[in-house]
Amino acid sequence: GFTPHISKDDAPKKILGKIFASNIKTLHDTAEGIDTEIFTAAVDALHNAHSIYVYGIGTSAGIACDFQYRLTEIGLSAFFFTDVANMRVSALNIREGDAAIGISNSGRTAATADALALAREHGAKTVCVTSYPKCELVKNSDYPIVIKTDEIQYPTEGISARIAHISVLDSLAVSLSAKDFD
Repeated sequence: GFTPHISKDDAPKKILGKIFASNIKTLHDTAEGIDTEIFTAAVDALHNAHSIYVYGIGTSAGIACDFQYRLTEIGLSAFFFTDVANMRVSALNIREGDAAIGISNSGRTAATADALALAREHGAKTVCVTSYPKCELVKNSDYPIVIKTDEIQYPTEGISARIAHISVLDSLAVSLSAKDFD
């Protein structure tokens, strides 16, 4: 696969090109490889939910906050949780008819996976956005949305994955707004 390595000798201009090339490839691969039946079912589950609980920690926290804001903008009842204790408490109080969405690049973030598992146990429909198909988050999701990333070799997680996660979540939000187009 295509994995542009960042070296300490790369000039900023070269790094810019490598990051953009990696992001473009990840977006293309995700658009081509996403399971559209699962995506559509996730849209329906979120649309039919009384309230939507959005979970994300670390680099996924900002994305969770942004997604919750977009859902609220289109008139849905949505809450985001980026703190371990609050995630657990909210999941313990979730009800049948609600939905929960967990966002984690690795899919191994324990608090996010645990919150989704609790939400599911309490009758909520569960959705996740992750980069790894065989992870805890997917195991706890009714509708796992897995992006395709060929991550750039750089000592931080999820550079190109983050833009794909945002694109998937924007696609969910726009799909939800289209259901109530007027």
